[in-house]
Amino acid sequence: MLRSHRIRAATLASLFVALATLPATASAAPRATTSVAASDTATIALDGAASRQLRKAGVTPAATAGATRKGTTVTAPVTAASVTTAAGMTLGGTLTFRKGKRSIAFTGLRTTASPAKVTLTGRFAGVKLVLGSGRTLDRRLTFDAAKGTVRLSASSLTIGSRTAGILKRTFKLKRTPTGTIGTIRLAVSGTTPAVPQPPTTPPVPPVDPAVVDPDPPVVPRPADAVDVSAASIVWHVRDSFVQYTAAGEGSTASNGATADPVSSGCTNSGGVSDAQLRYQFRFTPRSAWYQPSTGRAGLNFTGTVNFRYKAHTIDLNMKNPEIDVNGTASRAIFRLSGSDGTNLGDIRPPLIDLGLTGPKPKQCAADPGPAGIDAPSGVANPDGSRTFTFERMPGTVAPEGAAAVFSDYGYQAGDPFGWMTVTFTVPAA
Repeated sequence: MLRSHRIRAATLASLFVALATLPATASAAPRATTSVAASDTATIALDGAASRQLRKAGVTPAATAGATRKGTTVTAPVTAASVTTAAGMTLGGTLTFRKGKRSIAFTGLRTTASPAKVTLTGRFAGVKLVLGSGRTLDRRLTFDAAKGTVRLSASSLTIGSRTAGILKRTFKLKRTPTGTIGTIRLAVSGTTPAVPQPPTTPPVPPVDPAVVDPDPPVVPRPADAVDVSAASIVWHVRDSFVQYTAAGEGSTASNGATADPVSSGCTNSGGVSDAQLRYQFRFTPRSAWYQPSTGRAGLNFTGTVNFRYKAHTIDLNMKNPEIDVNGTASRAIFRLSGSDGTNLGDIRPPLIDLGLTGPKPKQCAADPGPAGIDAPSGVANPDGSRTFTFERMPGTVAPEGAAAVFSDYGYQAGDPFGWMTVTFTVPAA
């Protein structure tokens, strides 16, 4: 167990550390791009439990822009398809849900199908969302990469948690829709497919950009790394997010996390918010290492910060941060869980990108600004140890963080999301 490295309050800022792009470990198999026929379609029967809950609440589906609806069944043309060890299909049309004067339109419809899973995605407000996904049962999916054919008999789709939360908030539903939205059927005839060349490496299924890795590999400790004797982080969450959730039940810290005293914050326009809220959180150090040859560090902490806004279906836990200090490819991975509209299961995505270009400047009159202790190269201590401080590293929403949760609340990949100060000490050699 590491001892907590204390930093004076005036020096502390917060970091949500960044995502490093992971190198590819294998070449993807060549795709058979299939010319589709007018008869190639995806049929989505909106007859599952979630769809029935929506209809009971007065929310009805519609299909436009090339897609059609008959009763509860939506039929969309397949406009493009590719087949390897999995199939990916772009669908024409728009799927819309309406209640009174309110509506949500999902464009850019796409489905992917593999022997293990089928997924239907769409775009809302420029963000890709999983509308539904489910297991592909034995014998329900058949496809031929050489011929470019795909057949999927009725397979159930469970509504995506973020999609369900958006529907609840938009239509002011009493409950979040849960369960299956219905079933999907696919048919691609495989006219004039391009024949792929045999792959030189084992084929891997194509990755749908709408599906993020919920559990990236843990950064391995290098052979020449040394133990860290003390470590601390102070995470300053984006002020507007804290202010937004404070309109509900706000935030709590537990299980090794603590909140700094309340303070004023900044508005998005650079003014001062007089609301006295808790913007900064600290975590208990668990384990850490530092690699002198590269300057990379892996810092692991314990603690949970919960954001709650019951009226907006938010009950979100961000816990046990893993900080990968790795130059401009630094990142913070948090384990996420929750309930209601933020029922994410138990995932561990890179949440915040961190460009090591701090310290982040003063944002408004209520912001104390940098304390002047930024020391990423380390400072020698009298006992021979060396302390590294990354002050007020500016954080931005990582693509994985946006897809996992933040895009549902208006924060897109690359948007600012607070800052963090990271400090750790390496013993004398």
